[in-house]
Amino acid sequence: MMKIRHYIFLVSMGLTLLGVIMVFSTTGVYADTQFKNSFFFLGKELVWLSIGMTLLMFGYKINIKFLQNNAVWLYVITLLLVLLTYTPLGVKIGGAQRWIRMGFFNFQPSEFLKFGVACLLSAYLYANPQVIKEFWRGFAFCLFIIFISFASVIGQPDFGTSMMIAVVGVMIMFVAGANLKYLFVLFISSIPLLIYCVVCFPYRMRRVVAFINPWEDPLGKGFQIVQSFLAIGRGHLTGVGLGESTQKLFYLPAAHTDFIFSILAEELGFIGCVAVIVAFLLITILSIVIAYKAGDIFDSLMALSLGSYISMQALFNIAVVTGSVPTKGIPLPFISFGGSSLALNLLAIGLIMNISKRSEILADKKLSQFAATKRKTPLVFNNGRKLARI
Repeated sequence: MMKIRHYIFLVSMGLTLLGVIMVFSTTGVYADTQFKNSFFFLGKELVWLSIGMTLLMFGYKINIKFLQNNAVWLYVITLLLVLLTYTPLGVKIGGAQRWIRMGFFNFQPSEFLKFGVACLLSAYLYANPQVIKEFWRGFAFCLFIIFISFASVIGQPDFGTSMMIAVVGVMIMFVAGANLKYLFVLFISSIPLLIYCVVCFPYRMRRVVAFINPWEDPLGKGFQIVQSFLAIGRGHLTGVGLGESTQKLFYLPAAHTDFIFSILAEELGFIGCVAVIVAFLLITILSIVIAYKAGDIFDSLMALSLGSYISMQALFNIAVVTGSVPTKGIPLPFISFGGSSLALNLLAIGLIMNISKRSEILADKKLSQFAATKRKTPLVFNNGRKLARI
């Protein structure tokens, strides 16, 4: 019989397969022009897919208690990897120094810092379930971890990933039972910081201006989002067909990464877009169900945070390409070209499946113990007539 973990696996594999197809569709002409090899990006994507599938199996087989017991080290390692991007080992692409060179590939450590933060906060709140209601030992400590992680990533600069870390970190605190007054004060006090992060950086201000009215400068600041609108508009109900997009032909920047959903809309139409959105909704719902059924708070918080990272990243990406929020560098999970993101997302799916399997084993064990207890309970008779078990 199909289990919850089987459904989340099938949905994620469907999105991954679609991603491989869309990566080839969006990069074939560009790769042939730049590298004389239409399969250049597809080959890289398949290598990262094999790494990601290995990580998925690793996440599914690993003892979750190992992550719980070594959460501090996992966080420290991922944080140090992010800090290495500020050294000569870091690789700058498009004005951002977010990567570390690994042979023929670039590795983005900030993707795995998301996992480190989720692991550390979940382990700490599992070991100290009531401490989150206190200010210094609970709320302030968790906020300190989130702030350190946020600061280490935003300096690269990577506003999108740093915001994802902050939002999901605060969500973990909320689910664990943080004081709502503290959360409200945090929300109000973070507004000036966000304004500073936007106003004091000209390229972010240009993105905000383009978001407000991209048609004011369609060949300048608003060029990317206008081209995204044109791609989405061409798709209509059923799309122009796989591989038939024209906007990917050097019109829409980042067509194979952050704006791949626009090309998907152009080639597969409204129906294809709805199918992808429903798939991400299913991952969200299944992750919540798995978190609800989890055996302990660590498993619950991990399943919820990993599922939330995937669903919120998809939400923000789709919001960006449709002009609902200013442009940020957030890839579409499983579909955008990007090895580190794909590998982390598949690892997350493996861990969520592992947590689901653990909860099923615990439930079966409790059911067996209950049945055994019932069998051992003596029967009460009244004049030879069976009444009940006691």
